[in-house]
Amino acid sequence: MPDQIHHLKSALADRYTIQRELGAGGMATVYLARDIKHGREVAVKVLRPELAAALGADRFLREIAITAGLNHPHILPLLDSGEADGFLFYAMPYVDGESLRERLDREKQLPLPEAIRLTSEIADALASAHRRDVLHRDIKPENILLKEGHAVVADFGIARAMNAAGGDRLTETGLAVGTPQYMSPEQMSGEVHLAPSSDVYSLACVTYEMLAGEPPFTGATVQALLARKAAGSVPSLRDVRSGVPQSVEDAICKALARVPSERFATALDFAAALSTAEAEAPRRSRLAAKMLVSFGLLAGVVVGGWHLLGGGEPAVTDRSIAVLPFETLGEEKTNAFTDGIHGDLLTRLSHISDLSVISRTSVMRYRNPEKPLPAIAAELGVAWILHGEVQEAADQVQVNARLVNARTDRQVWAESYRRELTAANLFQIQAEITKEIARALEAHLSPQEERQVERTPTENLDSYRLYAQGRGQLDQRTEQGMRRALDYFQRAIADDSSYALAWAGLADGLSLLEFYGYPTPGIALGPRQAARRALELDPTLGEAHASLGIVHSTRREGPEAVRELERAVELRPGYAEAHSWLGWMHLILGRPEEALEPMKRAATLSPLAPAFRAYLAEAYLANGRSRDALREARRAREIQPDYPLAHFIEGLVLYHLGMMAEAKAVLRDVLPVVRPGGTPSLSEVRAVLAVTYAASGDSTNARELLARIEEANHPFSAGLVHAALGEYQAAFDAFARVPTWDSFSTEHFRYFFPDVLGPLRDDPRYQELLRAVDRRWGLDPDGGR
Repeated sequence: MPDQIHHLKSALADRYTIQRELGAGGMATVYLARDIKHGREVAVKVLRPELAAALGADRFLREIAITAGLNHPHILPLLDSGEADGFLFYAMPYVDGESLRERLDREKQLPLPEAIRLTSEIADALASAHRRDVLHRDIKPENILLKEGHAVVADFGIARAMNAAGGDRLTETGLAVGTPQYMSPEQMSGEVHLAPSSDVYSLACVTYEMLAGEPPFTGATVQALLARKAAGSVPSLRDVRSGVPQSVEDAICKALARVPSERFATALDFAAALSTAEAEAPRRSRLAAKMLVSFGLLAGVVVGGWHLLGGGEPAVTDRSIAVLPFETLGEEKTNAFTDGIHGDLLTRLSHISDLSVISRTSVMRYRNPEKPLPAIAAELGVAWILHGEVQEAADQVQVNARLVNARTDRQVWAESYRRELTAANLFQIQAEITKEIARALEAHLSPQEERQVERTPTENLDSYRLYAQGRGQLDQRTEQGMRRALDYFQRAIADDSSYALAWAGLADGLSLLEFYGYPTPGIALGPRQAARRALELDPTLGEAHASLGIVHSTRREGPEAVRELERAVELRPGYAEAHSWLGWMHLILGRPEEALEPMKRAATLSPLAPAFRAYLAEAYLANGRSRDALREARRAREIQPDYPLAHFIEGLVLYHLGMMAEAKAVLRDVLPVVRPGGTPSLSEVRAVLAVTYAASGDSTNARELLARIEEANHPFSAGLVHAALGEYQAAFDAFARVPTWDSFSTEHFRYFFPDVLGPLRDDPRYQELLRAVDRRWGLDPDGGR
């Protein structure tokens, strides 16, 4: 051993100074080392020589590099890996603390709230990795480090790298990848293609041990252990620890189901179920306490102060926050007024680039929620929640606000603001709350952001109320809601013609009516003029730049649309709608790589908006990432099962994956729910279904759908089906009948059906069609793509 350490020190001398051994396991020895280049302490894991020889350096290092991109507060990152003079090693940050295994060896059982909190933190880490298609495969107490009491998951992807690199050669070393007590039955049975539910099973084993003092399944041999897991009967947790609520045990048992499909679909679902179950009794107490807090009592809180009510909060590492709809107090309940205050507060927070603020679209469903805050936070993917109440009485207004650490369900700040009811006072209250939240989350405000936070959009209270009602109607995205919104915006402008936000709202309402194919009302100004009027009044208003960008988009003015939308997200980083439109424009203009990040940002800011999930699925598909596209399309369907675009995109993805039967089933299901003028159109759905029939060799059904497309006079869709049937002259004849080029369909189908349109690409007629699309969008046809 001394010779080996001396040899290792010599091999790594140019990169690390090996200081001492920290521990040794079945596969590796861990050393505390000094990173010479960066001057920091690291943990260097060196694989056992026989294991390194079995794996081979090249494949192992290629596989482990996949995990280097993981970036999450509860994931211990991979800093370095390599081979040196026969040693195979990888390096991670040194955590000056203990592992969960050491903690359990000392205490056996953890308090219920702490066990559930640690589970939630591990689940966050797993969910982040799973979204990048990285499984851990070896979740166990030894691989969970405790840094200042919080979980940090180590060795992400190491098991995967070993499996991929070593394969059957691992058996020759007498080593198995994974730890039997925590492995899922399918992993123990040798299944190679594991799903995230396998990690969920392992996490449930760890949670069970944190509460019971030992893993759920034990056995003298691996065969005996596998037999017990295969039997599917989980030993009763409450027999060991009667204080554990039955609902907590039920959640753990579901996560430990023998059949993967019967477990929670995601690690976050498991964590949310545990948090919901554990919070049931405390929640009842909180509700009772809330009823005792009156308007007068809250008014006694010092206005404008900063209060840490719980103390000892962890350092802020995650600045994601959801602002739940505020509750209306008092006899005169005017939700529109309260929603206006809530929306304006949310807008001010979303101007701060250091914060990730969930959009209004996704939080409005949590008005008067029955779920506990940790469960809501898990659904929205946030670390912090702001909620409160508004009461309007005579000429006074009071706003109560509370900031909660969503993972611990601990209130860390609370304030009550009581002022004379004027528009200026309302905006001042919102600015004060915004700055207090930024201070609490250690978010930096640039001078420009501070000006946005402190702005007073209007001095007219009636105009403010009308604008708030208009935005609420516009968010419904129905024809009736849009028309009502236009009426509110026009009345707001009549009361205050200098109200820039109301002009931007008017532009959005008019643009969206056009976009969805509804008749537009006879308003003197069109959407372009309304958006420009908003910018004349306030050139720094992000909403106005987004409104003009949307106008340019609907008018096929590509470069101008991108310019305005980029300016919008620069001025208001948290505006999910602007990010989504920007991504859509990049996709339309033939830049799928640039479309992905704005689409992802929109889905992050508004995780429960099905449209943003569907558009993200489109962007993934355009970039050749079909599995990611399928995941997002299915998420959109889960959020809103009757959403046609989600079904349509899922059908497209299944076609790409060669799953023709599944694609046909999904596309047939969506046909009855497609609305006239909607997205996608009925002819587009029929076209994709017909192409799928053609690819399956069923030309009869394909031609039947083609006839109906022709009857509906949708020549581009007809041309696509002709191409799928190998009728290229008929395809060109159909394309030639498009009176004004249907660029939306063209751009999307060129991504989605390269196999169908491929044979046309060398034909000069097809090249001219693509140039026509470029010209239609204001691009240089000879500029290339």
